[in-house]
Formats: sequence, C-alpha cells, structure tokens
Amino acid sequence: MKKPLKQQNLEQNSKLDRRQALGLLGAAGTVQIASHVGLSAAFADPLTLAELFDIRLPNRIDEQPVKIYGKIPPSLHGTYYKVGPALRAGFPNAYRHLFDGDGFVQLFRFGSGTVSHAGRFVATSKYQSETQLQRYSLATFATVFENATPIKTPDDINAANTNIIVHGDRTMALWEGASAWQLDPQTLSSMGPVDWKKSLTHAPFSAHPRPDRDGSLWNFGHVPWAGKLILYHIGHDGLLKRSAILNAPETGMVHDFAVTDRSLILVIPPFRYDPHRTDHTSSFLDMHRWNEAQPVEILVIDKSSLEIRRRHQIDPGFHFHLGAAREFSDGTIELDMCQYRDASVLQKLFLDQLTAGPGAQPLQKQVLLRPTSTTGTVQTIHERPSEFPHSRLAHTGQTDRPYGWSIGLDPKTGLFRFAQGIDMATGKVDQFDYGAETYLEEHIFVSDPQNTGNSGDTGWLIGLHHSISAGTTQLSVFNAFQLSDGPIATARLNQAMPPGLHGSFATTQA
Repeated sequence: MKKPLKQQNLEQNSKLDRRQALGLLGAAGTVQIASHVGLSAAFADPLTLAELFDIRLPNRIDEQPVKIYGKIPPSLHGTYYKVGPALRAGFPNAYRHLFDGDGFVQLFRFGSGTVSHAGRFVATSKYQSETQLQRYSLATFATVFENATPIKTPDDINAANTNIIVHGDRTMALWEGASAWQLDPQTLSSMGPVDWKKSLTHAPFSAHPRPDRDGSLWNFGHVPWAGKLILYHIGHDGLLKRSAILNAPETGMVHDFAVTDRSLILVIPPFRYDPHRTDHTSSFLDMHRWNEAQPVEILVIDKSSLEIRRRHQIDPGFHFHLGAAREFSDGTIELDMCQYRDASVLQKLFLDQLTAGPGAQPLQKQVLLRPTSTTGTVQTIHERPSEFPHSRLAHTGQTDRPYGWSIGLDPKTGLFRFAQGIDMATGKVDQFDYGAETYLEEHIFVSDPQNTGNSGDTGWLIGLHHSISAGTTQLSVFNAFQLSDGPIATARLNQAMPPGLHGSFATTQA
C-alpha cells in the first residue's frame, strides 16, 4: 500500500530541520490530525510556538466537514469568517514579523448542528505578483527585501490579512494601509478592491470598521506620510454616504477606534511616523519612533460635521484595540481599551522572538473624558492582562455599562489561555482556562436569533485555539454568559493552522 504523502516526505527528508518539514507538510496541504494524534507525532519533541506560526499553507483548502465534540446549538446558523497573516508553501524566503504574511481567509460554516471548514489566500495584487515570481518580493509592515519590487499604489502591497467583515452585500478582507478587498462569500475567491469613489481609489481603509445602530458603518484611513486621516460613513446598503479628509500631521500608529451616538473617537499613541527615515532599507515599522515624553492624544470627532470637536490627553501608552464607548448627555465619554506600557510589543512579534515566556502585558482600562477638561483620567478595569476586547453590537453607542469579553494572558508564559467575560458594572469576571501550552485567538459574541427581543442578551462566544505541543487547531462554542462551564461544543479541524487575527459572523436563517 502506498504511503501517504506526509509520511513519504518525512521519511525521505528525515534529516531536514523542523522548519523545512513544516513547509513540506503545508505544501502537501495535509498536516493531518487523525485519531487525536497531533502534528508533534511527526517529530521527536513537541511543536514550538514559533513553529506553529511558521506552518506553510497551500493556496487553498477545500471545504470539508470537521469532527464535532459536544453539540452545536440548532439555532447557530451562518458563517464564521476569520483571516490572518500566513506563510505560503513553496516560497524559498520568509517574512520577519507576525503581521507581514499574506491574508489567509478561513470560513466555518454552521448549519443543522454541523460545521465545515475551508480556507484560501486572498488574491490581492501583491499575492498575484509574488505568485508569478514564486518568492516574496514586496515590502511589508516590518520586512524589506533586497531588490524589492517597486510600488505605485498602496494596493501593490495590500496584504489583506487583518480583519474580515460582512456589510451590505460585500464580504471584505481588510488591511491597515490600502483598499478593502472583496471576496465571494461562498468560495472565498477574490473579486478585487472596493472603490468607494474615484477620489479614494487605493486609499487606506482601516481594519476595524464600526457598525452603528442604524445599520450604517464607520471607518477611517490613516495616511501618515501625508499627515491625513480619511473618514468613511457607509450606508446599510453598502454605498458610501459621506467622507472627509482631516489634517493630522503628527498622527501615530492607529489600529482601532470607537463610536458613540454622537462621536467618533480616535486614540493616538506617541508612536509617531518619522518622514525623515525613508531610505530603501527601512520598513514601515522602522519609520516610527516611540516618545515616552509625549502623551496619548484622543480626538473626539463629531459624526454630523465630521470635524474634530475636542482633544484630550492621557499618560503615554500603546494600544491595538478599543472596547465599547459610551457618551452621556453632558458630553462625558467613557471608553474601554487594552493598553500596553509602550510600543515594545511590536518588537516582540518578530517571528524569531516568538517564544513562550513573559512579555508585554496589556491591561483593560477605562478612560473618562469630560468636556470640561482636556486631560482624561484612566483606571484599570481588572488586573489580568487581556486583549481583543469585544462587546455586543446591540450595545453600540448605548450608555449602560455593557457586558464584554476578551482573552486573558498567562503572565508567566506570555500565552493567551483564558476566555473571559466581564460585567463592566460590577467588575465580575467569568472565565474558562484552556490550560497551559494553549494559544487563543480572538473570541467573538454571536447573538441567538431566537432571542432578538432581548437585545442580544443570549448568545454564544466562539473562537479558535491551538494546542502548541499537539499541533491541533479547534473552534469552541460557549454559552456567552457561562464561560466557566466550558465549551458546549468543539470542532477540531482536519489540519493545524497558523494563528489568525480577526473575524466576524454572518448569520443565516435556519
């Protein structure tokens, strides 16, 4: 009987290092997990965190059912889309940083108690150009190659690797510095960049658009080399309603923002773009400088006029993600965020430094912005290091203290291992411990469509996790308000996947 390709490759290349072997597994499109035997069975010692991120993927993974443990709720119908940076099988070179890889989109299709899985690289202009060369050649967030291919527009280097959303009739993969990239929601095939209007062709469309209660969508784009911020307001039909371009000559690296009923809120850390560092050896990351003497700038932008209404300052810090925001009748704003002490976390995400151990530890903070003061006040919500804050869309802009979720960091190992729910009114934390040697991705809330009358008060928390030593990837479904009871269902993928970043759930009728 002929041996499977994975086994042949491992036997024929027994002297290869683990990095090379992982590349072969990805090229075969297998990395199979059978009978609970993990990827580590191929090696004499367990898989490491760095090797988990180094899994090389084929161009696509065809849709196939996955094994379910427990029971998927019957009313959980729809598709969970997830995207993240990934390395390509067969390429001889590699990127340096976690944020550099091409976007690989996964879908998890829920229906009638079953789950199927598929995946595909986003075929951006960058992806197609490098496919022809069969190597990485274009500059990314933190990697610059010798004899790099010249670029003409931001879309030439669009990695489409950070988030994926569904709005109107569009499913879009998003990156920080270029166009939204439209995908076919069923096949994940690429349909090209979204052109909101001619004057915004190739303009940055950031990775964290925010829905409004009226069904519209808000977003911004940051153009640091020009000192500009672009604002987008997109209708529920998916068409651009309004846009504006604001002067922002000293804008730092901005990843996320928040929305209230009256305002858009941008938090700008003192990690500022340096236009004087523009030599051919400098990456986009290299062109930023941390200045601990500068405060965090917070811009409050009026949604009606699209003009900056107020500016506030808080002590220096760095953040990727914001949580919920609330604005009261007197103009006072409460804002939740996950804040790092400084921007050194970006240096800890170089692939050769991905080791389990203490690292940057973000804390969930609440920021209070009063209209009578330019100085905001900050307090810690709870002491566990946390990231990827998430709240119910039904509470966008509302002034009550929402229930929120995040994933918690093990301060001893530096790994995300806790799924946690937080009652923001009381500070009470409900959590599930996935255990050591586990790496969690973002977990998101999905409302139960059978209980829409309760403003989304019932639903599920879903998210991916990876067993580092076993080399498995699984999707868990929790009762969103009973995390400590553990997952009610787990779907184990047929192959190990590199960790991703953000995603969203598109509900369909059962």
